[in-house]
Amino acid sequence: MAKERILVVDDGRDMREFVIDYVLKPNGFEWAEAQDGLEAYEALRAQLPDLMLLDLQMPRLDGMGLLKRMRDEAILVPVVLMTFYGSEEIATEVFRLGVRDYVIKPFTDDEMLEAIERALQLSRTQQERDMFRDRLIAANDSLEQRIQSLNALCRLGQQLVTAPNIDGILSMTLNEVSAALRPLAASVVLREAPAHKLVTRGYIDNAGSPQLVYSPLKSSFAQQALDEGRQIVGAPARDSQGNMVLQVATPFSVGGQVLGVMLLQARQDMLAQHHLMVLEAFANYMAMGLEQARHFHNQA
Repeated sequence: MAKERILVVDDGRDMREFVIDYVLKPNGFEWAEAQDGLEAYEALRAQLPDLMLLDLQMPRLDGMGLLKRMRDEAILVPVVLMTFYGSEEIATEVFRLGVRDYVIKPFTDDEMLEAIERALQLSRTQQERDMFRDRLIAANDSLEQRIQSLNALCRLGQQLVTAPNIDGILSMTLNEVSAALRPLAASVVLREAPAHKLVTRGYIDNAGSPQLVYSPLKSSFAQQALDEGRQIVGAPARDSQGNMVLQVATPFSVGGQVLGVMLLQARQDMLAQHHLMVLEAFANYMAMGLEQARHFHNQA
């Protein structure tokens, strides 16, 4: 399988050569280079790379100017910024323009490789999310259900970009899951280091708003989904009102690291295959948001 193609944009020849010779080539990446924003813009128009490593200060068209042009023309390429400036003000501005990560010059080859892998992993996860979306469109459910589900996913994706912290991500996700799937109850369980214990961090029922909690959980059902790395649907059971109810456990991970599991309880007659796919998509969206929130927190 071919490695991803990375565009290196920096007005310093030594910097470009360092990244290409000590990071990209040894790790099997394909690469291209540009010495300023205008050259990079032309390269982007000719062939979109999988990732761009971008200097901030350059002649003719600087990094900020290129990012704004990409935004205006909807050129969608993940970006890692290379800069001598690491202030929160600059980070906030460039993240709004689509930058995935930044490294402070001078950096080591290992630091750059870690930033590249983080950004590419987010892209791979987004591609998986898009596959879920395409499967939803092709599913043999009603048009109204598909539209409602896609709208909910779009809303969540937009909200997660501006989510301030993990609590905000959990609340947003539970709200959208409740609105789209109308479960009897839903909860998010995170696996916490170092002992990988399971902790319920948020839940919602069919009559309320999301509640944020910190409650250790022992659940063989949740643990089975985590161990097997796949969504599990439990056997139906009759509730006190005579309805057949299903339990669903949907694990979520980023870059091979399991973050937790989403648990859902719903009436059997209200939960079709389409809804299980939607639930997996919600879990993937949330996983990306949680990973990005944790990374931004560590950078601060």
